[in-house]
Amino acid sequence: MTESDRRGTIVTFYSFKGGTGRTMMLANVAWLLAANGYRVLAVDWDLEAPGMHRYFRPFLADEDLKLTDGVIDFASDYCVAATLAHSASTSYGPAQARDLESEPWFADAADLTRLAVPVQWEFGQGGTLEFVAAGRQGASYSTRVNGFSWRDFYEKFGGGLMLDRAASLMRKRFDVVLLDSRTGVSDTSGICTVQLPDTLVTCFTLNNQSVDGAAGVAASARRQNAALRVLPVPMRIDNSETDKLDARRLYAMQTFGSLVPGDSDGAREAYWADVEVLYVPYYAYEESLAAFKDRPGQAYTLLSAAERLANLIVSERPPGPVPHTPVHAVRMSESRRQEVLAIYEGKARRSATSPEVSVEGATVFVSYSRVDGRYVTPLYDRLAESLGMRRVFIDSAFVPGDDWQAAAERAIAQSAAVLVVVGPGWEESGPGDFVAREVTIALESGRRVIPVLVGGATLPAPDVLERHGLGRLASLTPAVLPDPVTQRDIDRLVAAVELASEGRPTTPAPTPYPFPSPAPSSAAPYGRSARSDDVIESVLKAERVNVRSQWIAIASALVALVSVVAALLVLLR
Repeated sequence: MTESDRRGTIVTFYSFKGGTGRTMMLANVAWLLAANGYRVLAVDWDLEAPGMHRYFRPFLADEDLKLTDGVIDFASDYCVAATLAHSASTSYGPAQARDLESEPWFADAADLTRLAVPVQWEFGQGGTLEFVAAGRQGASYSTRVNGFSWRDFYEKFGGGLMLDRAASLMRKRFDVVLLDSRTGVSDTSGICTVQLPDTLVTCFTLNNQSVDGAAGVAASARRQNAALRVLPVPMRIDNSETDKLDARRLYAMQTFGSLVPGDSDGAREAYWADVEVLYVPYYAYEESLAAFKDRPGQAYTLLSAAERLANLIVSERPPGPVPHTPVHAVRMSESRRQEVLAIYEGKARRSATSPEVSVEGATVFVSYSRVDGRYVTPLYDRLAESLGMRRVFIDSAFVPGDDWQAAAERAIAQSAAVLVVVGPGWEESGPGDFVAREVTIALESGRRVIPVLVGGATLPAPDVLERHGLGRLASLTPAVLPDPVTQRDIDRLVAAVELASEGRPTTPAPTPYPFPSPAPSSAAPYGRSARSDDVIESVLKAERVNVRSQWIAIASALVALVSVVAALLVLLR
């Protein structure tokens, strides 16, 4: 079967109430599938309470997701792209939405897989695991989530068609896509339970509200999507109260009724007996993967339960390049297992098992002299936020013992552009031998070299550059960054980098991906159009107003508290 014939399956993990262990089970199933040769994508769509990344944290380059865009950024960027492509008053009704697919910006804007980051582990058998976060974490995350209108997303911007395209691309590029859905009944849980999945894994505990709520949502989803496969999974099963447990099992079986797979009562009873997940107190304390705690082949463990569920998920998966062989836990060396387990338990630092520095996929290499290092850190942070951390290479990624020069040469070879930071230090001590070598390698290999002037520095005279072997820099147009750097300056620099990635000249530049190009008459030499800046500035302004309002509310509450305390003191006297 060729890549063009690939069709994966999308599986949503849902729970009506929190605390069921839904995300924990999804993470373990994802790991097992990857270890058995499947190409797996795990997506954290629980926007209000994201946490899947904590299970993969030892294996993520950006472990706290401070620079990693995700689902909410994907949806927001799509709305901005649609706004820029058309007037803000345009609404995409059914007829207009069908025309979206023919627009040049739509395909990239609807591709959620471009935000996937690798879970860095050698799975073997060709298996891979990639992860899409809920969104870039930080002070503005809750503002971005709470301020986003899913109603406008669907009604004004044709979001339904966009999500259909996103699902199609995920099925094409991965064997199994696992979505972690929001609990309860909400806009985002509807997306994950009805529109996107082929299979709905409904996790619940055996109390009334959890059983009734999960069964009700599953039944509603099935009515809206008749082809939807439902897998109810009782979680946190405690055998200490056997009489109550038997009664609650029977209640769950009756409530879910015919939603359960099986063409006979016997088949459905066998399903229920096989799918239960026991409560294991160990996993209540840290977000850790059972592959590193439980041993393969042991019964009554979280790992064995994840194996059974993983096999159920792939048992009716569409035909693909990976055969439907049984999923099983893969043994690893005891020393490796203990090292990772110690990280999960907080007994060791992540560096003990950090993968080697990877420069694959880097878009830009930042070359700088140590004397100008204070200008580089904020520049790197802003670039990584705009491009993604894995697309910006800087020497701070190295750990002691790395072959610095060889790794830097590989990074330059894989980069589309090299930014040469020229700061005040150049006037005192010159660029340094390493910078000179990096620039020479970049120029000789045909990479675009962009001098970046920081701290009020100017490009040295041609004869001075020539003495350091950098004479060719004198003919290159520099990017001048003020202090402090503004987002507009970063956008212009990012635009030049993106165009270099495409092998295109940087002047004049269209709007950088993922936004559509403005009309030629409004094109700027670098960066977004004025219209794009207006849209983005309005979003930022709204966030600033929201944050200011929150501080005013806090201050008002403090004043009220002081007044109450003062009144109490008067009464006590």
